[in-house]
Amino acid sequence: DQVEAMTLADRIAVLSAGRLMQYDTPDAIYNRPAALFVAGFTLRTWFTSEKGRRVWEGGILKAPAIGPLVAQFAMARFCRMLGTLLGAGVPLINGLNVARRSIGNQILSDAVTNAIDAVKEGKQLGPSLSDCRVLFSGATTEMISVAEESGRLDGELVRIANVTEGDLDRQLKAAVALAEPLMLFFIAGFIGVIFIGMVIPIFSLQDHIK
Repeated sequence: DQVEAMTLADRIAVLSAGRLMQYDTPDAIYNRPAALFVAGFTLRTWFTSEKGRRVWEGGILKAPAIGPLVAQFAMARFCRMLGTLLGAGVPLINGLNVARRSIGNQILSDAVTNAIDAVKEGKQLGPSLSDCRVLFSGATTEMISVAEESGRLDGELVRIANVTEGDLDRQLKAAVALAEPLMLFFIAGFIGVIFIGMVIPIFSLQDHIK
């Protein structure tokens, strides 16, 4: 198998079997302008790979403020999609497979996949989803279980989605209200720094003139 060389000003890397292989020492490569392109290409390749995407999405879920919001958004999308499909007469397993793809996070999708496998084995939906704590709280899975037993699962899923989206809307509005004063503070500080940087040279020039 031949290795395809990548020439940018000189030979610094080759692409072999889908991996970017380095030539020369790191310092020698970093001192070359083409290193920025190589770094960007490498990062883009890594982020678009399955492993890179999982690492990135897993890091987002672990973020203190962002992670819970992402999980709630995903749960609301999943419940709304599944409830709508069940209301239209789509079988549960088919609806679960379609709703899983609407989550938008591979880590959360994998957790739902395990729940789908449990449903295929004959387990009820509520207990199956209870193992996916990062996406479904205990109260949510309990409501799903009660709705499943009473035969109104589709309506309950849509209701859960509505409640979750309303809660998310309130949280986002509160975050925006909190961020506005902070943004004004930073903008004022930035303008102040620029103003001071412009005024000090003027006073220094006046001192020299005197």
